[in-house]
Amino acid sequence: METGWKHEREVYEMLKKEVENDLKDVVENFTVKIIERGEVEKTNFKLCLAVFFGSAIGIRVKVENYFNPEKNAIDYTELFNFILSGLQFVQNEIGITESEMALDRSKIVITLVNENKYDLTNCPHRDFCGDIRIMYYSLVKAEYSKAEISVVIDNKMANTLGFANEEELYSFALENTRQRYPARLDDIMDVIKGQVGEERGAKEDDKELYGAHFFLQTGTACGAASILYPETMDMLRKTFKEDFYILPCVDKGLVVVPKSKANDLLIFRPLLSTMCKMYFDCYGNNLLSEKTLYCDINSGEFSVVE
Repeated sequence: METGWKHEREVYEMLKKEVENDLKDVVENFTVKIIERGEVEKTNFKLCLAVFFGSAIGIRVKVENYFNPEKNAIDYTELFNFILSGLQFVQNEIGITESEMALDRSKIVITLVNENKYDLTNCPHRDFCGDIRIMYYSLVKAEYSKAEISVVIDNKMANTLGFANEEELYSFALENTRQRYPARLDDIMDVIKGQVGEERGAKEDDKELYGAHFFLQTGTACGAASILYPETMDMLRKTFKEDFYILPCVDKGLVVVPKSKANDLLIFRPLLSTMCKMYFDCYGNNLLSEKTLYCDINSGEFSVVE
C-alpha cells in the first residue's frame, strides 16, 4: 500500500466521505474526523479515521488493517462493518444508549440540590453546606425538538464521558458553567419587578424592608451554583466588605444579605422564602433549603446558622 503524507491524506479524505454518507442512514449523532496517531502508534502511517458517536464514544480505524494486497485496494465493506460492530458493541454489551451518546462534555454544568430531593447514591456529587449538595447534569437536545433538556450525570455516564474521578468532573463542569452562565448580583426588588411588574416593585415600604437584600443569579435554573465561581466571592467581597448571610431557597438563585443589614433577617426569612418560591415558580426539586447560611468573607467558608 502506498504511503506518504499526501497520498495517505487523500485516502483518508475519501474514506471519511464514504463513511459519513453510509452512517447517516444508521445513526444520527456522529462525527467522522481524520486525526494523527499517537507516537507509539505511528508506523509508515501517521493518520487514522476516528468515528465519534456523541462525544462519548470514539472508534478509531487504521486503513492498513483493511488493505487487500491481492486486489491492491482497501476492503471498504470490512472497514465499515468494523465500525458498525463497534457501535453495536457499545450499545448492546456496554449498554450505552443513543441518549447517552448524545451527551456533550461541553454542555455539562454544575448545580446545587437538596440531598433529600435526589437519590445521589449512583451519582458523582460533593457536599456544599448543610443539606445542600453539588451535582452535575448535561444539556441534551430533546428528540423531535429544538429544545434542550437536562440529564443527570450518574457514575456510568461520567465514566463514559471519560472523567477519571469526581474532582476532574467538578473542575470541568464548574468552568463550563462559568463560561455559559456568568453570575450577577441584583437588587432583590429589581428581580421581583422583572417577575411581577413595575408596580409591585416600586412600593416604598418594600424598598425599606428589602433594600439591603440582593439576589445572586445567572438567569437560569442553576443560578444558585454561581456561588461556587471564584470570581463570585471576589464580587461579594468588593460589594459588601463584610460577612454575609445566604438564604438558599431556590435553585435559580440565592438571597444575599450583608451582616450589618441582617438584624431582622430571621423574622423576614419565611416571607423571603415564600416570595422566592412564588415569584420564580419553584417547587419540588427546585426548592433548595430552608436553612440560613453564613459566610466568612475572608476565608470564603460557609456554615449553617443554627
